[in-house]
Amino acid sequence: QSTALGQETSVPLKRPDIENVVREYILQHPEVLLDSIRMYQERERAAQQQKLKDAVEQHQADLINDPAAPFAGDPGSAITLVEFFDYHCGYCKQVAPTVAKLLSGRSNLRVVFKEFPILGPDSTMAAKAALAAHRQGSYFRFHQALMGSSEPISPGAIERLAVKLGLDVAKLKADMESQDIKAALE
Repeated sequence: QSTALGQETSVPLKRPDIENVVREYILQHPEVLLDSIRMYQERERAAQQQKLKDAVEQHQADLINDPAAPFAGDPGSAITLVEFFDYHCGYCKQVAPTVAKLLSGRSNLRVVFKEFPILGPDSTMAAKAALAAHRQGSYFRFHQALMGSSEPISPGAIERLAVKLGLDVAKLKADMESQDIKAALE
């Protein structure tokens, strides 16, 4: 069969032909794969952020009004900041002075502290100690001292800090192992 000049005949491509065309294109333009991976990661990041935002919105009242959560500032404030942190987190340690400054400079702010020990057993130990210090009315002082400490978190470091702050060390240690503190962290 003849065709007019400039016209092409259409022949259906078979799967191996399509796979070869795609393979050749990717080999000639590998940046397409990197763009695809970046786009996928961005979609996953956006989905995760939306999931977190939805969870915070869904549990906002519980986060803000948790009677067991330590807080600093004006208990009747219309402005509440909820801070999730880990004592091993470098970024958390960097922001701690800013949070303290906000609290000292504003009478209409309440900061609710949410222990979020995700960086290992030492983080969990520090969170338990801070919550145990809360039982002695010294949460914020203990929190600030832990955040400001450059000493590695250890049982000895926690005990030294408790002594320095005038806490009952035996009570602190016992409270650290209590079921309600474990449940609060879970």
